[in-house]
Amino acid sequence: MRCPQCNRHETRVVDSRPEEMSIRRRRECANCGHRYTTYERLENLACPHCEAVESRVASYQLLKAGSRRFRECLRCGRAFSTTERVDPVPLTVIKRDGRREEFNRGKLRDKISTACWKRPVSSEQIGEIVDAIEGDMLALGEPEVDSTVIGDQVMQRLRILDEVAYVRFASVYRHFEDIDSIAEEIEEYQQWKRRRAQPDQISLLPKEAPVP
Repeated sequence: MRCPQCNRHETRVVDSRPEEMSIRRRRECANCGHRYTTYERLENLACPHCEAVESRVASYQLLKAGSRRFRECLRCGRAFSTTERVDPVPLTVIKRDGRREEFNRGKLRDKISTACWKRPVSSEQIGEIVDAIEGDMLALGEPEVDSTVIGDQVMQRLRILDEVAYVRFASVYRHFEDIDSIAEEIEEYQQWKRRRAQPDQISLLPKEAPVP
């Protein structure tokens, strides 16, 4: 875990307390003395295979803004991972109806997971989408972000990842009211797909011989 002040990773845990779907830790840098907060977000607080809560850390990987722990369930022996990141400045999401609430990674992940249900999309891929969207939102440097910005980000990534998950998410996000609306969305997606494939098709055509 690297200190956000001096970028050294000699830190110690001053305080640790469990929260819903996460563990919040207060850390102190042994190099510069800076104190900061991290949270280990448990993508699955219990083992995702047998739901047991006892696990051991099998290996540890430093990330750019945190760390990842690869865990092994003590009941079934299967592996899963958790991530711990430096707690950023809270990001507020402005809902369609004007309500404001704190950005919630778990809620975003659940929505994407629902769209990807029974599709060939791994938990790691979903996690990467959540990480990318959170990073993009924080990179804006704004304390508040409109929920439609996040929704559009999800749409863009699912459109590339899996077409069925894309349509599922779109049907909820855009509040389709009838079958015609869904058909229009699918047609728009098909047009986008054809445009995206067009450069590759052109590159496969044989080059014309130069005119003498």
